Amino acid sequence: MPPSRHDAAAWKAQATHASALIRNRRGEYLLHLRDPLPGRTEPGAWSLPGGAREPDDASLEATVRRELAEEAGLDVADLEPFSVTQEGDAAVYSVRWEGDPESLAPTEGAALRWFAPADLHRLRMLPAVRDLVLAHAARQSPADGGSARPPRQRDVGWLPPEQYAETVLKATAFACLYFTDEDDRPLQLHSVYSPSHPWQLVGGTMDPGERPWETAVRECQEETGRTPSGPPRLLATVYGLPGAEWPYSTIGLVFDGGRLTAAQLHALVLDPKEHDEARVLPLADWQHLMPRRDFLRLEAVAEARRTGTAAYFDTWGWDT
Repeated sequence: MPPSRHDAAAWKAQATHASALIRNRRGEYLLHLRDPLPGRTEPGAWSLPGGAREPDDASLEATVRRELAEEAGLDVADLEPFSVTQEGDAAVYSVRWEGDPESLAPTEGAALRWFAPADLHRLRMLPAVRDLVLAHAARQSPADGGSARPPRQRDVGWLPPEQYAETVLKATAFACLYFTDEDDRPLQLHSVYSPSHPWQLVGGTMDPGERPWETAVRECQEETGRTPSGPPRLLATVYGLPGAEWPYSTIGLVFDGGRLTAAQLHALVLDPKEHDEARVLPLADWQHLMPRRDFLRLEAVAEARRTGTAAYFDTWGWDT
């Protein structure tokens, strides 16, 4: 699986920008109205305060603090890492602040205002920014001024389809293949980019326009040099809730790749940018080599192969 979707640490190392989700006890978020001037990025749109990392910034957190000070004269308390953008170019931090934006004197942008998550659909803003705010709001408890979920269509009345689409669940989708050797020992690939998920199934994130089986075939070709034969046989449906590592839900399908002979295993050609070893072990031996949620998923997939009944595994969340 490529780091572009499944390893926040890998993305953080590549981030060139940083921004802040600033929230108050009422659950509102402080947004920055960009100058409506030619040549500006998203002129006239509401966005998160932040900007590009400069050579003198010791860290991405330092970038956020410098940008807040320069743009609004704002000094905040402890910043907490929240996520990275889906493109991987920006790190996002969260912080509480209870001040009045009218008391600030922004040197960039046209205004700073508090907005409730339920009002975001009325604003001109990038869908990715709206998604970040809604994902953060969804994780806050009602007692802490948050809502348990983003606003639904019935909460805000009728919306045009393109606006309604921005309020519904956002999820990352992946497709994988489960291979074993002829003794039913699971095959796993060792990642070179993800210390938090060192051993992985063959597969990865779906590209736009792909169907799940097409993703599984493409990823298998890229990662092992092998083209799986069909027809597709589904072993498991996997679901995970958002968490600190990733702000979206995760939905995946695991297909049966079949049993490989010793010669076929030896012939696998790994992509050195993603994996450096292919290994087969008895199922129980994998338990101490991977996070608990990864092993439980592998165990469910193996049981589905053994029994012929597809598994439904919905506890592969980012915070489990």
